[in-house]
Amino acid sequence: MIPVIETALLRLRPFRREDFPAFAAIWQEPEVMRFIGGKPRPIAESWGTFLRIAGSWALEGYGQWAVERKANGALIGQTGFFTAMRGLGADFEASPESGWVFTTAAQRAWLWPRGGSGRA
Repeated sequence: MIPVIETALLRLRPFRREDFPAFAAIWQEPEVMRFIGGKPRPIAESWGTFLRIAGSWALEGYGQWAVERKANGALIGQTGFFTAMRGLGADFEASPESGWVFTTAAQRAWLWPRGGSGRA
């Protein structure tokens, strides 16, 4: 079972199949991709990532959550842990990494002007 975490402003919850269009749209935003790949991600690649998130929870017992703004239910990003298997050696591969991705709109208008993740 994937835990749900709630703050005053956000809900971290498991991804649902119906989240995929919004998930894929986030990964196609040029500003989002500026520092994590440089170019918008094709839909097929986003689908693979979406499925890996589900598989990570099943196989590793941890993974990424959907980040939902409680005020309107909008999917504004993802955050959590993952095993990347980047080929950097056994010491590195044995440890999960953390990461997060937020829509450009959430970064500019909502999240960062309010003090970033510390205020979430």
